[in-house]
Amino acid sequence: DATTARLLLDEADTDLDDPLLQAHALRLGGAIRLATGRIPETPSILLEAALALEPYDVRLARDTLLAASSAAIFGGRSARTAVMAEVADAAAAVPLPPGAPPTSGDLLLDGFAALFTRGHRAGAPLLRRAVEDLDGDEPVGDDALDWLGFGCWAAGALADNEALRRLSSRLVQAGRDRGALVAVTRGLYFLAMGDLIAGDLVQAGAHFAKDRELIAARGGGTGLGQVIALAWRGEESATRQEAASVARAAGERGQGGVAVYTDHALAVLELGLGHYQAAFEAAERVDQENSYFLSTIALPDLVEAGVRSGHGEVAAR
Repeated sequence: DATTARLLLDEADTDLDDPLLQAHALRLGGAIRLATGRIPETPSILLEAALALEPYDVRLARDTLLAASSAAIFGGRSARTAVMAEVADAAAAVPLPPGAPPTSGDLLLDGFAALFTRGHRAGAPLLRRAVEDLDGDEPVGDDALDWLGFGCWAAGALADNEALRRLSSRLVQAGRDRGALVAVTRGLYFLAMGDLIAGDLVQAGAHFAKDRELIAARGGGTGLGQVIALAWRGEESATRQEAASVARAAGERGQGGVAVYTDHALAVLELGLGHYQAAFEAAERVDQENSYFLSTIALPDLVEAGVRSGHGEVAAR
């Protein structure tokens, strides 16, 4: 219930004079914005909160930097470019306490920082370790609930669809056990993407539809995945209509990392229709966004569209 949380935080803010409580309030304000999909300024708010928390709680500061990374990914390439270098610098400046073993969250944070500042070869090994750490039989703790969502993203970026499906199933179940709707919706989205990659369009459509229903119920805007399922089913009119709706909603909320999903859907649709130049242009926009998660999933479409539209040099690269 992000709306009530926002009202309570606004009411409390005027009476908070302790620096630690102010830092907690700043973090909570960023988390509320992230939960409702209000992306502009959210990454910088969470980054500021992490730096304010660092003198008091290193672990929470690092987890807050991880949340800032997530907000930057949602915001799209421009948001990532502006924030991830600062996140990487802050992560390096907020080391683990001496002798403390890295958690899954630590591995994810350092992996994201390396991925977006130094590239796939630098980030992938850390993300692989994080995915393996999360993909076990241990009970899901409260901290791991957030980490599982980031782990799903990492598994997709690594093109490990089996891990993606296992982690997303764990996230959905853990979220339901706790009544945590934000975690459930995140898990349903990743589960649906795993279904889609595996070719199960019926299950993907059902999970996307449920995800969208829950997001709307908590005031988080529109779900983004259904447009891809429509494209894979070849429903041209519905795909174009949904793509326009998702792009419009994403633009209003500053979600550049969401709007690119419409380009992926259109690339799939245009390939199926034999419109290869249009498919290439849409697929190239996905590639240029370089979100790692979606651009990894969509790479075969860029190759096929490039070959079929006379852009063989792009396909070869």
